[in-house]
Amino acid sequence: MATFNKLIIGTAVTSFTIFQLLFHVLSSWASTRITPAFNNLNQKRKIEWNSRTVSTFHALVVGAFCVYILLYDEAVNADHVWGDPSIVKLNIAITTGYLISDLFLITYYWKAIGDKFFVIHHLAALYAYYFVLGEGMLAYFGNFRLLAEFSTPFVNQRWFFEVLGYPKSSKANIINGVLMTIVFFMARIVVMPVYYADVISVFGTEAFHRVGVAAQSAWIISSVVLDVMNLMWMVKITKGCYKVISLIGQEEVKMHVKFFLFKSDLNLEVVMGLSASSPSVAVQSANVSVHPQTASPPSECPMHQEKMEGCPMHMKSPDQGAENQNNNVPAHQERAYEYLECPMKSSTSQMKDGIDPRNMMPPPNQMPSPNQPFPLSTIREESSIPRAHSEQKWVYPSEQMFWNAMLRKGWRWKDDDINPKDMNNIIKIHNQNNEQAWKEILKWEALHAAECPCGPSLIRFGGKAKEYSPRARIRSWMGYELPFDRHDWIIDRCGKEVRYVIDYYDGGEVDRNYQFTILDVRPAFDSLSAVWDRMKVAWWRWTS
Repeated sequence: MATFNKLIIGTAVTSFTIFQLLFHVLSSWASTRITPAFNNLNQKRKIEWNSRTVSTFHALVVGAFCVYILLYDEAVNADHVWGDPSIVKLNIAITTGYLISDLFLITYYWKAIGDKFFVIHHLAALYAYYFVLGEGMLAYFGNFRLLAEFSTPFVNQRWFFEVLGYPKSSKANIINGVLMTIVFFMARIVVMPVYYADVISVFGTEAFHRVGVAAQSAWIISSVVLDVMNLMWMVKITKGCYKVISLIGQEEVKMHVKFFLFKSDLNLEVVMGLSASSPSVAVQSANVSVHPQTASPPSECPMHQEKMEGCPMHMKSPDQGAENQNNNVPAHQERAYEYLECPMKSSTSQMKDGIDPRNMMPPPNQMPSPNQPFPLSTIREESSIPRAHSEQKWVYPSEQMFWNAMLRKGWRWKDDDINPKDMNNIIKIHNQNNEQAWKEILKWEALHAAECPCGPSLIRFGGKAKEYSPRARIRSWMGYELPFDRHDWIIDRCGKEVRYVIDYYDGGEVDRNYQFTILDVRPAFDSLSAVWDRMKVAWWRWTS
């Protein structure tokens, strides 16, 4: 029969109260004095910040207590299974109070920090700790597992640096990354032989059999699962540490690319043809409709004189009225082809052709901003991605359009922050990533070549940076990094709308083709056809 004495219950209740107080009061108070940037965070970020502050404090307290017990608690060290657990119970009671407190916060602030994985983890830990607190068994092994908490402060500090805008190549980030790798290795990997040697030493003994099947299963299975995950995480952390060190000098451009091109929570309307001057068509979700442009390529460019022959399935349907089209065409796409660079003309003459005869000025989103430190190109590149219901293709934004969009989102230029070459690289990286995404979609669509001989075209797309796909979450539970962005692209497969999910992962240094992201592209599980496609491709990959 489980017994919980008043000291253990009191310790757990006190722990719960202190961690709640730390979350709701002390964390914010201390953070505003340590870093004023805390006040600039949005509410969700502040909630997660306070949650991680509590997590760090808990890790330091129970980690230190854990080491003390391993070094000086003679009773537990003498009998690993049934040794007097009095001191260990205090440490685990502190952790129990923290876990219950964190479960309460996760539930209450689910939209900000809710995560099913952490709920499962906390409940499993509480079940395991029941055997120590209630039955007085396995105190040594329960305490030993708390050594892993020593790596938690460094993991949290990495997140703090990220939200504060520290580049990955900054000295603070590099030092923290190296320390995180070392401490993780020492606290979770190096101790494995010691831990399992102790497990083997008691396996099959009378003390082991007295524990019972339920406790044996919880003990052995949880230990093996956790350590397999620790090994996987160790590999990922080591690779990440190496990558951060090797990316010194390249992180500036990548930071701007991720911030201004991929983070959908910024609602950056300019990305690949969405309106930078018309808020009514800003990206909000994958369901936002983006209609094709109606402007024709400039006839004076010899490269555009030959009329394109489009697929009949992609032609504009006759029932689409001109008035409806003009009302929905993104403002800067309506004249996008006027800014396509003609190989037979200079950019100077192209700027003159871009003047609007109605006001003798270029379109608003192509105008240099006040006090802009250097001129930027207004030339736009045509993509290889067909627009649905049109003979034309999607047109990428210009350097000037990106600059103006950045300013609208609150960014301000500082000396040495970004230069014309960086802007040029940002554009090239953005365009290359979209081209690569389309190539991956075409590979999947090749499965339907007979059904749609004309090939697919892109209808619309949207960003969902904070809505991780189930696949991405499962990968993160296995120790892999979460994607830094997610897009959903809706394509037209000869009259049938098909949704594709694209997860963007950091792939390391920018290569000569301006590619640094690893794309995970696949059709969404919206239909039996998509499920069948995914099953076929999975089987081919498995058997190849």
